[in-house]
This record gives sequence, C-alpha cells and structure tokens, in this order.
Amino acid sequence: MSETAATTCDALHVRLAPRVLVALVAVVPLAGCGKDAPSATVPVVAIDSAGIQIVTNDPLAAERQCTLAEEPSFSVGTAEGDDAYMLYFVRGANRLSDGSVAILDNGTGQIRIFSDEGVHLRSMGGHGDGPGEFRIGRYIWVLPGDTLWVGDYRPWRFHIFTSSGELSRTVNLDPQYFNASQGGGVLANGTSVNMRSPFSAPRDDFQHPEPLFVEAHAADGTLIRELAALDGVRQGSWEGASVRMSTLFDPNPAVAAAGTTIAITTAREPEVRILDEDFNLHRVVRWSERDREVTSAHVQAYRDRGRSDGRA
Repeated sequence: MSETAATTCDALHVRLAPRVLVALVAVVPLAGCGKDAPSATVPVVAIDSAGIQIVTNDPLAAERQCTLAEEPSFSVGTAEGDDAYMLYFVRGANRLSDGSVAILDNGTGQIRIFSDEGVHLRSMGGHGDGPGEFRIGRYIWVLPGDTLWVGDYRPWRFHIFTSSGELSRTVNLDPQYFNASQGGGVLANGTSVNMRSPFSAPRDDFQHPEPLFVEAHAADGTLIRELAALDGVRQGSWEGASVRMSTLFDPNPAVAAAGTTIAITTAREPEVRILDEDFNLHRVVRWSERDREVTSAHVQAYRDRGRSDGRA
C-alpha cells in the first residue's frame, strides 16, 4: 500500500440510510492495515536537487490492504424516538480526543456530540443567519484542544465552537467565497486551506475544465496566498437536456489539510504533493500508473452500477 493509502486506516466512516428522513451514522473499524503486514513492494525514496523527497509506489502490486470489519464500532440514529437521535442530511463527522463523535446534522442545522457508545451528550448551532447558526453546514475539522471548525455557506465561512458547545467566533473569508470550498481543511495553527471556483457563467461544450484555485487563509480569514491553480472536470449540456453533467470519468482534483500537512493532487498526474504549514513542498508521493484508456466495457459497467443503485 502506498504511503497515502495507509493514512485511510484511521479514517472516520459515515454510513447513511438512503432516501429516508433518518440517517444512521457508523464508525467501521478497518482491519488488515497493520504496520507489520507483509508487502510485495517497497516504496522507492529519492531526494531531488531541491531537497524534496520523492516516494514512488506500486500500490496495485502490494499485498497490504485495508478491509472493513463486519460490525461497526460506533452507530447512532433511529427511525423513532428521541429527536436527538433523528438525523437527516448529515454533512460532516469527526472524532474528538476523548473518543466522542461530532456530527453535523443539516436537517436541524445542529452539531451533535455523541459519546463513543452513541449516547447524545449535547448539541449546538441551529438553522439561521446569526452567530453560530447554519445556512448550509459542511465539514467538521477538529483542532488541538477539541476546538471545532465547522463550515457554512452561502457565503463560505467557519463557525468555531469549543468542545463544550460554546461559540467562540465566526470567521469570514476575505475575499469572499460565494459557494462552499470544494476541498481543503484547517491546520492546527488555524490556517484554513480552501478550494474555490470563480463564480462565472459555465461553459457547456464539455471541452473546458472548470478552473479551481487552492488558497490559504489566516486564522482571521484574510488571504495569505494561492497554493495551486488546478483544472476541474469538464461540464456541459445538450439540446433538450434539463441538467448539466460532467464528462464521464473526468479527473477531479482533491485537496486535504490537517495538523501541519497539506496534500494536493491534480488527479491528472499519478502523484500527491505534500506541503508543510509554511506552504513549502517537501514530499511528492507517486505511484505506478496503469492504462487509463476508457473502453466500452467501463461505460457499460458504469451504466450497470447506476441501474443497480436505482439511478437509471
């Protein structure tokens, strides 16, 4: 397994009941990710002339892998009963240092804290435009001291809560983001990393990728600098269609930030670029690339999956 894949072993997994007003949130333990697990390949590490570490993997040839346990280690949600356990439109979840779990329930606009045994402890927030209230909540980041940074839009902003439920402050970005950040996170020092798309008329010819810009903002919301300019998916429509769609299997960039680390991938190259909290590139993780040709078999498999999921 590649270095980047190995980090998923401690991830928080959220399972939602589809198309009902009640959502079940579950944390599923991952097995098979032990450090002592055998591996058929060893990453090749090199240092380039600028002192940047280059790590090359062949993840598809590796024997190490993550597998889901049969039973979740954490589960909460009910179809009937106490309102605190009725969840709908969950848009974020994260674990606190004591093992409790913070869940962002957009049905009520609340952040709800549950113990590691699934017992409701407290709630904060609510729908609205006032301090600590959410228009459309998205993402929860946990910083040192269990400070919660919770995204909200429109426009994009952060509500910051203490672990006990008090609102600390609200951070608005400058310049303003009309829509939500499309990726990123918040570093331990309060620097937020956000990915925005310029608010402009979209191209409908399936030829031009959506422009995306990765930017770092200080703890007070002011812009520090642009970290990357990326190409998103190509979108379009056709005569008689009522919706816009993206090109099938188009690469979609991804950005993540936590602790002292920022990870950026274009998805067009088989690599992830790792920056530190001072925005210095210090590592590039690459992997062996397989054939990317899209065949009719891939398209048919996509259609079959859509039918089985009830989407077509």
